[in-house]
Amino acid sequence: MERFHKQNTQLELNITELRQKLKATDKEMHMERQKVRDVEAVVKRFKTDLHNCVAFIQEPKTLKDSIKALYTKYVQEDIVSILSLNGESRHSCMTKKLWYCAPRII
Repeated sequence: MERFHKQNTQLELNITELRQKLKATDKEMHMERQKVRDVEAVVKRFKTDLHNCVAFIQEPKTLKDSIKALYTKYVQEDIVSILSLNGESRHSCMTKKLWYCAPRII
């Protein structure tokens, strides 16, 4: 009888531990889904803004100015998100953005 009681207690502890792991995983999944929705919203806004810039295809000066404004708007937002990264990943990500994106757009 005592052996069954110990086994039952151990199984209850295992169940509690697994439930906690499930809650943590569920919370992480919801956070990741929110991140995906946020990124999709930014992509949609960028597409809309880019479409609006294309309207100036026959006016090079206005097109250039609107592309610069677009670059400033989205790269500034991106730099803020990069600043939330830590150490080496922040440095490498920012370096890539500045070296590869800036010369092509401006």
